[in-house]
Amino acid sequence: MKFSHLRAIADLNERREIIRYAIYHTPNVGLVVIDGIRDLMLDINNSTEATKLVGDLMQWTSEQNIHIQTVLHLNKGDDNARGHIGTELNNKAETVLQITKDNTQPERSIVAPAIIRSKPFDKFAFRLKEMEDKVCIPEIDSTYTDNELKPHRHSYHELSDTEHRKALIQAFSLGKVLPYGELIVALKKAYAEVVGQSYGQTKIKELLQFLLNKGMLIKEERGKYRLNQDYLP
Repeated sequence: MKFSHLRAIADLNERREIIRYAIYHTPNVGLVVIDGIRDLMLDINNSTEATKLVGDLMQWTSEQNIHIQTVLHLNKGDDNARGHIGTELNNKAETVLQITKDNTQPERSIVAPAIIRSKPFDKFAFRLKEMEDKVCIPEIDSTYTDNELKPHRHSYHELSDTEHRKALIQAFSLGKVLPYGELIVALKKAYAEVVGQSYGQTKIKELLQFLLNKGMLIKEERGKYRLNQDYLP
């Protein structure tokens, strides 16, 4: 494993060039981890910057046949990946993992598949184990079971992207584009039948805004909505 510390380099273009150079000039490289993809941008909400950065990642992985793993924090309010770069990464990534602190045991972290284009895996947990030299390494917590965390779900925030996707596919089964009124009815019915969550009118409207913010739904002209095809399996 080779490690590079780029925080002291103020020029973002220079940081990106160092990463690109390392990828193309390191023999037998297979995995590249960019801890803090936000630090390669001036503005995480700039769509042009986000598209260009994700384009670079896709080019590097394609030309060098490697896997690139990035790290990005979530919004505190809705657990969506931060900024436009978060939306772009969600649209293009093969797999998105969400890591959160366990509310019942703060020293434990839960890993869950937020977005995954293949078969999702079961959630698992890990802790940081301190070694004799004071170095901490992650260790799988074999005592963790999925039903320990939020066994009774009531909020749409607690649903996985896979569950949202299944409900949305059913909601749009009768049409590729739905006007607002029909969409509200379809969402209410689909979420009740597919994921067993019954929401009132106010919650359904909040859910709609949540799905728009997450990029799973797209609002078109004249108040009509469609499913973002990038989220389909």
